[in-house]
Amino acid sequence: PLRTRVYRALRRTVQAGSRISNFADCGSHAYVLRSKTDPTDVRVGGSACHDRFCLPCANERSRTIAANVIDHLGTTRCRFLTLTVRTTAEPLADCLDKLYAAFQALRRTPFWRRRVTGGVAFTELKYNEVPGRWHPHIHALVTGKYLPHADLSKLWLDITGDSKVVWIAPVPDRSRVTAYCTKYASKPLNPSFSHHDDKLDEAILALKGRRLATTFGGWRSVLLVDHPDEDAWDNLGPLTDFIQRAANGDADAQFILNRLNPTRTAAALTAAAVHPRPPPDVLIPPQSVQPTFWPLAPLCIEAPYCRRRVSSAFAPPAR
Repeated sequence: PLRTRVYRALRRTVQAGSRISNFADCGSHAYVLRSKTDPTDVRVGGSACHDRFCLPCANERSRTIAANVIDHLGTTRCRFLTLTVRTTAEPLADCLDKLYAAFQALRRTPFWRRRVTGGVAFTELKYNEVPGRWHPHIHALVTGKYLPHADLSKLWLDITGDSKVVWIAPVPDRSRVTAYCTKYASKPLNPSFSHHDDKLDEAILALKGRRLATTFGGWRSVLLVDHPDEDAWDNLGPLTDFIQRAANGDADAQFILNRLNPTRTAAALTAAAVHPRPPPDVLIPPQSVQPTFWPLAPLCIEAPYCRRRVSSAFAPPAR
């Protein structure tokens, strides 16, 4: 499985022990949170590692970024821009250095400054097995004036020295903005290389310390990943407890689950009935514990009013 490959890659590349342990523990706990101002507003907080190579965390981050971009954009129209550099046999780190330097040089040009007021950029990685080359490129949402394609292409060639490939088009509506952000924001794990151990190792090492999503121009003050106000929420306890209580007929627990996501409640209760939670005093070997957050998180994440899931900063309630 992909997660196992990433875990092994983190160990092979000798990442920090805390990063490896957090990755391994990601999703082990999930808690029900209730708003102090609105008792009907309930969400899920979980033990998330926030590692860029953790797919559940990357998906959550993408949804949060998309929501924040939409909020900042409002009714302002924007354009979708893609910038590429010529693929070479160079290591990924060198390819990224070239791409980032070229994009920074582009933003310093009078052409760009006269026409672009701000925006957000995402880095996407792909690996072409034939002829065996990395292909990193930048996707950006930009606001401002019209960008003539021919002029932009010529300027990009002047900057990179070997690439005139650019693509730009107006974004017709907010749904496309959401789709672009959700697809590209902070998702470095591309299927083109994730099944190659050596390329996965190279990506982990090359991306260390680099930003995959960044704002520029008038958007620099925009927080792409917001942080929840912990004082605004009460931790009601583990999500698994609520599922087990609801399976045993507890009306309050059933109400909570239905508030999270009514379409997932039936499946969760069925699973709880088949696999009951053991008593608290029973010791379970760590290797046999199945993560509870990943299969149960959709109870909250897919609910439209819970698009910004509360982070793992919430500690479990004291026992």
